[in-house]
Order: sequence, then structure tokens, then C-alpha cells
Amino acid sequence: MELSTAGSRIRAGLLVGLLAWSSMAVAPSLSAQGAPLALGLTLNDPAISPGDTLVAGISVTNPAGGPLADVFFVILLPDGTTVFSLTPGGARAGSLANLRTLAPIVRGISLAGAFTYSNAAFFTYPFSGIEPTGLYRIFFVAARTGALDDGAIDGGDLLAVASKDFTVGARSVVVDTLRAVTATVPVTGGAVQTTAANGTGLSLGVPGSAVRAATAITIAPLLAFDAIPSGPLVAGISAEPSGLHFDTPATLTITLPAGFQPPPFGLLGFIADRDGGNLQTVPARLTGNVVTLAVPHFSVAGVALASDWLAPCATPKSPEMATACQGLRPLYDAEVARLTSQGGPIDIAFKADAGLILLDWLQSGILPRLSDAQMPGAPDPFLKPSAALVEWGIWLVDLYEPVFGPTFDRTNQAAGLPLGHFIDQVQAEARLTYRAGRDAINIKCLADKANVATHVKNVNLLFLDWFRGVPGGSSTETLEYCARIRVDAFPPPVLTPGQGSGMPIDVRLRFIDGQDLPSGELLSVAIAATNATVAPAGGVLPTPIAGTVTLTPSSSTSVVTISAAVVNAPLDQL
Repeated sequence: MELSTAGSRIRAGLLVGLLAWSSMAVAPSLSAQGAPLALGLTLNDPAISPGDTLVAGISVTNPAGGPLADVFFVILLPDGTTVFSLTPGGARAGSLANLRTLAPIVRGISLAGAFTYSNAAFFTYPFSGIEPTGLYRIFFVAARTGALDDGAIDGGDLLAVASKDFTVGARSVVVDTLRAVTATVPVTGGAVQTTAANGTGLSLGVPGSAVRAATAITIAPLLAFDAIPSGPLVAGISAEPSGLHFDTPATLTITLPAGFQPPPFGLLGFIADRDGGNLQTVPARLTGNVVTLAVPHFSVAGVALASDWLAPCATPKSPEMATACQGLRPLYDAEVARLTSQGGPIDIAFKADAGLILLDWLQSGILPRLSDAQMPGAPDPFLKPSAALVEWGIWLVDLYEPVFGPTFDRTNQAAGLPLGHFIDQVQAEARLTYRAGRDAINIKCLADKANVATHVKNVNLLFLDWFRGVPGGSSTETLEYCARIRVDAFPPPVLTPGQGSGMPIDVRLRFIDGQDLPSGELLSVAIAATNATVAPAGGVLPTPIAGTVTLTPSSSTSVVTISAAVVNAPLDQL
């Protein structure tokens, strides 16, 4: 699970975990309006670290004589906006900016008769280390039935409110800075390499056009990372600059020491932010003692032992997943016991039985969910596609590939892989789901231009969810943001060797409907030229709209090639 703290945007990860039970929020300043109902809320620990489980208890004391009430159980995330409502059907995401998105756990309960209720473990949630850090707030709220349906809180709407705060701490990321290596990667691509203390080779390959200007990249071996949801760290890197996204994912190649013996259920690839947040599992391909995995963004990437194949089952994403996990558990436990006593590869009988369960989950749960996420009209155009793509990615990366081997985009049936035909079908559906979500976010962005940065981030994060579920397919998709950067350069018709000539540059941030973004969005443009020098020094031109650079051709050339790239853009990945 993971959440992003950018605006009201919810990251695929935490949504995954909270689908078992989740929460909602009411403004922190709200208080009860004098009704006789009394609500209590307890937490087992106000300070949560990765690996801890939060346990929330509730109590209700109703003296009788009250009206009909709607009862809410809500969690407010550290971004101060995103909320989850606990409902009988699972978690529902919402926003404090729109109270209509809040959902009650029970609606229309009668408070006419006296009663009491308590549950010391009403809500439990294991924090794996991939959730955002910061201050969370839980609300337990009773309101007059239907009072919040109008999206406003008026006098007398609230009958009782209880709230508790807790914090989620940072993860531990330990880096071998003595073995850090820095190299400048041009737009044509390149690699940065280092070697860990135990001899593990680490190479980050950046393809051409993955960066839009020459970029200094630093990688250092990863020594410890406590946010991994499965087994212990095998190898990885911490990379800078933090937050860098690639237009085409880079590839991390890890050459493990000779004699490395992977576990029967394989390796787990992961990427995360610098502090370990926003953790995502990604496909890790092992050939001999060489592991490769895609790195769409920085700062932490690596592989861990897949010591618990059913770790994702701790937080089911859907009823179909919960059913599949229930069927897989006895098979897995029996196979682990056999491997412990006999060793060897995974037994073919286990593969056959597990494959049938995975196929049923694929057909009954994942395909319908992907199809539903393509339908327009979702309150948040990010959530449904993201949740569907996350579940599909976990099916593929965490449960299918460790047993049956790597999959590839649209070639699985031809390769004769088990379930190959169905995987090809779902990967095609994943494409359509991604496109539907992307297009819906862009439409919302054009109608809500003041929050363009949040919408751009949503498209970017949706792309990461899609990329995880469609291995090898990133080059066939574009993000198509609702806003774009336009760079117009006007070279002089004639350049004289040894003499400087001015070249006007016009740089604008525009929405795809042609309207310029509000002023104040500062950009920097990196200008480079072959057979010529560029001024200002370094070829970087800070400008909100326009400026001029000077080109001075060398005395021995008749051809000058000019390139320009936007750097330090205010909107992610434009």
C-alpha cells in the first residue's frame, strides 16, 4: 500500500491495504453539538513504525431519546485533505474539500432506545513501511441522518465526535556513501556503475531520450532498507537527484556474487522515494546471477528475497483476492514444508493447483475490475483505474511470476507460458484502463486548472501503476498531460564562425486547449550546441516566457546543431 501526500491524490499502495478496512475525516475543529450520545476512541500506540500494527477501539454510550443517526469512522491522511471512510463494503476514498465524498459505516441507526457498545479492536491495520509518514487523525463521528449529504456542516448536524492522532515514522535507508559514483548522462543515454563492498556489481543504464538534458546522476550501494514487505535486502542503490523521473524507464542491472542461490519463490524488485516512502514492487528478472529491473523514478531501487510468497495477502485488495489467498495458503504452506525437507524447484503439482486458483481470480475479479475502471463518471478519475491496475500488478509480479517465470508484453501466449492467453488479454485491458484513467484526469484538469500540478502528478503515478502491470510496454505509451511545455527557438539565418549571434527563445507552459498557464511558473531551458559555444554560461536560460541566447560557431565548421530541453519544470514530468 502507498499513499502520496500531494493534494488529495491517493497512491496505489495505501489504497491497497485500506481496502480491507478504512476511514474518513471531518475537519479537526468540529465538535459535538450537545446531544446526549457519547463516543469513545482508543489507540494502542500514538507512534507507529514500519512493522507495527495500529489497533483502534471504539465505545458508544447512548442514554436514549436521540434521533436517527449516521455513524462515520474516518482516517485523515498526512496531506490534510485525503480521507478514507470505513464502510460495510470496504474502504472508500474521499476529500475534506467535498463532504459528499464521506461515507457512513452505518446509516439511519436509531438512538431512541438506550444502549452501549464497545470493541477494543474495531479497526486494525498493519503498517508495512510503504505508507506516507506524518500525522494521521482518526475520527469517530455521529451525525443526524442525511445531515452531511448537502456537503455542509450546519448547527445541530453533529451529535458526537471523538478523535485521536497518531504519527507514522520514517523508514530506515542506509547507504554506503564511500562507494558513491557520479556520472553525467547525456540525452543520448549512458550508464552509472559502482560495486558494493561484497562484490555485487550495480549498473544503472539510462536509455536515449530518458532525460531531457544532460543530468548528473549519483548512485551508491544500499546497505539496509527496512520498508521491504517481504524478505531481507539482497542488493540495491540509492540514487540522486531525488525525485528524478525518466521519460523511458532506466534499467538497474545487479550482478550478484558467484554462487548466489535464489529462494524457490524468487526475488522481489522494489522502487521507492529517498526516505523509503511510496514503495512499489516491480518485476525483477533473474538470469544466472544477474538481476534486472526497471527504474521509472528515483531514489531507492533494488531486490529482496521473496521469503513470504503470500505477503500481499495480508491486505487483500478485493473479495476475489481474499478468496484466492484463502485457497492458496494451504497449498503454499504444504509446498514450503516439502521444500524445507526435500529441496529442489517448486513442484509441478503446486503450480497446477495454484494456477487454477490464480486463473479464477483473474477471470472473476481482475478482468471485471479493469473493465469497470474504464467506465466514465468516477468521482475521482484516478482511483478506480489505479486500484484496478494495482491489483493486477500484484497478481502478476508478486504471485504469478515467482512461480511461473517472467511475463512479457503481448507475447505470453506465443511463448507458451501457463495462462499466457489470459495474461495477454489482461495486459490489453490494463492498457485501456490506463488510457481511460489518463484521459479522465486530463478532462478534470482542464475543468480545474488551478490544481494542474496535482492532476499532472496523478497521471504520472497512474503511469507507474500501469507500467508495473505491463512489463516491457512502457515505450508504447505516452503520458499525455493536460499541460505541456512549448519551446520555440529562432536561429539566425546566417552564422559567422567566431562571431556571436542572438537566438530568441520562447518558452511557455500551456494547457492542451491552448491556454497559457498562470504567470509565475518559472522554467529553465538548457541550450546545447555542437560546433558552437552558448551563452549564458552553461546554456541555461531562466525565463518565465522569453529570452535570448548567444551562439558563437567555431572557426572551423559550417554546420551547427542546436538542441534545447526544459529543466527544473514546476510541474512533474512535463
